[in-house]
Amino acid sequence: MVCCISNKVRLPRWLASGWLSAWQPVLLFMVHTNASLAPSMPSCSLRTTCRPRRAFQAVRAAAVMSKPRASAATGSAPNVLSIIPFAITNGIQFAKIKPEVLSGLDQRGLVATYDINSKECICSVPAKAAIRSHPGSKTALDLPPITWQQLPWFARIALLILDEVKQGSTSKFADYVRVLPQQIDVPVLWSAEELLQLHCKYFIKQVQQQQEEWAQLARQLHPHLSAAGISTDQFFWALSLARSRAFAAPYTPAPLSVAPKAALAAQVAAAVSYLASGAATAAVVEVLGLSAAGGVWLWLTQQSQTQQQHALCPLLDMFNHSGQEQSECELDVWSDSFRIVASRPWRAGQQVFISYGNSSNDVLLQLYGFVEAGNRQDRYLVRCLPEALSKLGIQTPSSTLSKPLEEVAFTRQGIPPSAAAALEQLCTQHSINDNSSSYPDTVPYSRLSQQARSVCAAAVEIEVQQLGVDLTGDEQLLQLVEQLPHKQQELLKRQQQVQQQEAQAAQLQQQLDAQQHHNLQDQQKQGRH
Repeated sequence: MVCCISNKVRLPRWLASGWLSAWQPVLLFMVHTNASLAPSMPSCSLRTTCRPRRAFQAVRAAAVMSKPRASAATGSAPNVLSIIPFAITNGIQFAKIKPEVLSGLDQRGLVATYDINSKECICSVPAKAAIRSHPGSKTALDLPPITWQQLPWFARIALLILDEVKQGSTSKFADYVRVLPQQIDVPVLWSAEELLQLHCKYFIKQVQQQQEEWAQLARQLHPHLSAAGISTDQFFWALSLARSRAFAAPYTPAPLSVAPKAALAAQVAAAVSYLASGAATAAVVEVLGLSAAGGVWLWLTQQSQTQQQHALCPLLDMFNHSGQEQSECELDVWSDSFRIVASRPWRAGQQVFISYGNSSNDVLLQLYGFVEAGNRQDRYLVRCLPEALSKLGIQTPSSTLSKPLEEVAFTRQGIPPSAAAALEQLCTQHSINDNSSSYPDTVPYSRLSQQARSVCAAAVEIEVQQLGVDLTGDEQLLQLVEQLPHKQQELLKRQQQVQQQEAQAAQLQQQLDAQQHHNLQDQQKQGRH
């Protein structure tokens, strides 16, 4: 996956101290209304979707708003078009797109060179053209197999990258390695002071855990890295590439296309047997051969459901993310290739986007180094609902009911059905106002009872207090926003009054001019007489 998103907003470090200000109005809105929280809002069996790996839960609500600036993946690099010869040589199909550095943004993307139809394959990367880690794959940097197998997938991908870098121009992936971003600006590489500017304890803790995990890997692999002349910074660079660009997919030892090939082989064997021994023997050979082909197909299908692989896919990893898109990377198990299929038409000249999955801004920031304005998947984990219940005098006698409320993901649309059911049970001794099955993912705030919404608002107040955030300025801004329609009407009336007064003044001026002209004529007549 790419970590630079052209139509997304990356959190600038110089704005990090204002990170909370983006979602404060959302929390404030929930507190302010206190009972009127905002209401809500192709794959087949032989193909499977590959989603970017995500190791951490989302922790904040509402999109982070800031000015667009340079992408999270930066650094001087050769012309991105230099990847094209590599792609052609290695069988990568991309007939209607090309890589491009977006004007004035220092961001990479893939742009349509011709009109692209919906359901059309945009890009296809054979597995052999990708840097992959899978069961039975080779080790890198001469690591012992036991050590290799114990490493997490992203560490293995990182070492494979570094192994290709070490090989230099002799590497099969030399042209691809040369166009990889030289810097990935993700929170795991930030200093302690920079992290503290985020003012979000839970997110900071998650990043610190990731930093410790990477530091532990660096200590564990230090002898091997040192022997290969690789520094810790280079290792962290490779780790950040793996975490931000790799795809995860089921693994099959061979493409499913070998099953029909096995069937064809059975038919050939049957023909040979017929010529040698007669029709009866040929029939037995063909039945056995077709059974073997079916067994191959079933075995490969089972393997794809139980084993995982991770891959860096040249060219395909230059697609940028948009939460509005449905296209995702998928593994075509018949041809053993990673591909992107258009979920809608694209016009020539447009940048083509895909989805990295339904990720909140916390996941996007931690894994890819950017946030998305207006992200509908954003959420904030609230841990003080039991405290809010107690504050409002509502008892929680049953641990079964209080358990779903210990950590609740507040989204722009609502809360999870399990939390909504438990909350309503405690507040009103009744179920929610509507059938919970109608809301498989989120129960809108508008469907909660008055008391349940009051508990949610109280929990948000407690959460804001714990964060040490001063909402005075936001309250004043909200009041101004609420008064804006009235002020606009007043201004319009004043403008109309001014226009009327100006019209009256103009009319009076015309009358005065006419009177003066008439008086002048009278004076001239009297002078002639």
